[in-house]
Amino acid sequence: MKRDKIKTIFLILITMCIITCPIALAESCEGLLTQEAADLLSDIIGYIRIGVPILLMILCAGDFVSVITSQDDNAMKKAGGRIVKRFIAAAAVFFVPLIISVILNIDAVKNSLNLVDDPMCGIEDDAG
Repeated sequence: MKRDKIKTIFLILITMCIITCPIALAESCEGLLTQEAADLLSDIIGYIRIGVPILLMILCAGDFVSVITSQDDNAMKKAGGRIVKRFIAAAAVFFVPLIISVILNIDAVKNSLNLVDDPMCGIEDDAG
């Protein structure tokens, strides 16, 4: 069960990197993305950033309700562990595009990788 959750989190992080890294490492944005595609990706990232905290709150509330209704002494420890893991996963999903954008906008990284002026090719990071 734990391996499935770890695989899911890893798959989400890889997907976020697959979306942002090839765009960032392109030498030219022309022909890579249209403005509509860049806007769509920006919207999707924005929706994920709204949905993940909402889902996190709902799942944490469900964990607390199950702890209150159960008579198990270890239920609080198990729920606490799940909540911590969910917070870590939510933070990772939330901050991966921001971290990639910040790293790729450093002048030394831009120069060494020969990146264009806008490494994200118009995909705006509203949180950063």
